[in-house]
Amino acid sequence: MKRASILVIVLFALTLSAFSQKMSIGFIYPAGGQSGTTFEVEVGGLNVAQATEVFVSGKGVKAEILKPTEKNKKPVRKKFDDQSSPQLADRLKVRVTIDKKSTPGLRDFRLQSSKGVSNKLTFEVGQYPDIREQEKSTLQKPTVVTQLPATLCGQIMPGERDYFSFEVQKGATIVAAVKARTFVPYIADAVPGWFQAVISLRNSKGREVAFNDDFRTNVDPVLIYKVPENDTYTLMIHDAIFRGREDFNYRIEVGEIPYIQSIYPAVGQQGKSEILHINAVNVDKNEVKFKPTFEGKGFFTINGKNDFVSNPVPFYSIDKTKILRNYSNQLLLDKTTVVFDSLTEKSKSRTYFVELAKNESFVAEITARKLGSLLDARLTLYDASGKKV
Repeated sequence: MKRASILVIVLFALTLSAFSQKMSIGFIYPAGGQSGTTFEVEVGGLNVAQATEVFVSGKGVKAEILKPTEKNKKPVRKKFDDQSSPQLADRLKVRVTIDKKSTPGLRDFRLQSSKGVSNKLTFEVGQYPDIREQEKSTLQKPTVVTQLPATLCGQIMPGERDYFSFEVQKGATIVAAVKARTFVPYIADAVPGWFQAVISLRNSKGREVAFNDDFRTNVDPVLIYKVPENDTYTLMIHDAIFRGREDFNYRIEVGEIPYIQSIYPAVGQQGKSEILHINAVNVDKNEVKFKPTFEGKGFFTINGKNDFVSNPVPFYSIDKTKILRNYSNQLLLDKTTVVFDSLTEKSKSRTYFVELAKNESFVAEITARKLGSLLDARLTLYDASGKKV
């Protein structure tokens, strides 16, 4: 009897510990929706059923918690004999309404209960109709998308591939832009610690015509393909090493949508107009005059067909600081100067001079990846004799 009592006390203590854990969101599915629509999302995580309110940042998005039905009053707790996690065991249904005039883009999504506020995950206000995956789709029986552009939504389960098919006319430049790590940036019990999405495009003969597993410096892939002939194409998505569970969820914007790959320059002065050279598809202009209105990191977008807004790319605005765009080598710099430069050839380097007093502190910082650049930079300081210091 004494032994049984000890066992009951231990189990009771473990139960209390589980319920005292902080509310944590593991995934939202779908992780967004089209402006001007009302839809339901499922929130999975730990203790999310305790939530009393939903917060979505920005304007134009309303979210309310739906009362559980008899069927789902109890938290969904799965058998953890696959890749599932107890951190995703609880479920919550939320009804979301997005105003038609809401600005497209990413928002913060949080839950609140009497015990506090949850972590945040990313939620998207989209421009295109959402198409949810058909369960157990295959190359022979894909989810059929009848109209583009669209946003394809799904969850990858262990070993799963999702397939979507659509018709495209000759000459169209199709973009398939995936958001996966965007929504769940870190998964503690996964290696790598995120959903590493892979996408490919096949024609009606089953031939792979395009593939991508990451894009520039972003692990979320983007596929850009100019269609050579009228045909039905099938898009496939899966995890790079075929893992999967509910938090391996994604949204893919597909169609002749405006997409910026890079801009130049990506730095300017607050309140001063810049001529930006744009490397993009499905846009009417490759040069645009742009005036940053505030100091610091911002984003640049451009409108494409039907006034759809492109993906945002970083643009840094600097207040009253001198910006040099003199690309001559061996330039003498002022210590308060920002240099915007580029390396256009392999193995190319730049040399700049700066005058320093004895015991003077000096900081030189390169900003490249934060601007979306592919540069993997190395910075070296030499004294007047040419000795590396």
